[in-house]
Amino acid sequence: MIYTSGLPGEKGIGADDFSGSLGYDIVLHHWSQCRSLNNKIASLTPILVPQVQEGRIEANKCAYYLEMQNEGYDAGLFSIARARFGDSTSSYFAPKYSELAKIKVNLNRRLLYLEPIDDYYEKVKYVVTHPDNKYKFDIRMNTFNMANKEAFESFLKYEAGIELK
Repeated sequence: MIYTSGLPGEKGIGADDFSGSLGYDIVLHHWSQCRSLNNKIASLTPILVPQVQEGRIEANKCAYYLEMQNEGYDAGLFSIARARFGDSTSSYFAPKYSELAKIKVNLNRRLLYLEPIDDYYEKVKYVVTHPDNKYKFDIRMNTFNMANKEAFESFLKYEAGIELK
């Protein structure tokens, strides 16, 4: 359907508030997940990148789907995560990139007209420390619900990156 009719823009379907998901988000989410496991499924990259460049979809939303496809695209979104087990929830963490990796991430971000990753982290920190703020920042953060305490503790040891708080 996307190949024959194109991707409907958020403006075109009457989306006035971008605080929630749109109808096609779940389709793109699952398509990206399937693509990550089977590279015979068509990539969304040549479809979504021009849509962002034309202002038809949010850039971070697009970057998130591109990262989910596991094609080597990294804009630093999917790796911003926290873990939850029972009543315990960790802080949000982001990876510490080497200088070369940060250059690659920022090049990927620039393709979609996104700010540099360090500036993005500042937005994430603001949202995390001001949960009732009235600003709408186009950010993506993950919460992984862990099956057991060992997995939760393992996440905390593994995620020795930048704590976003």
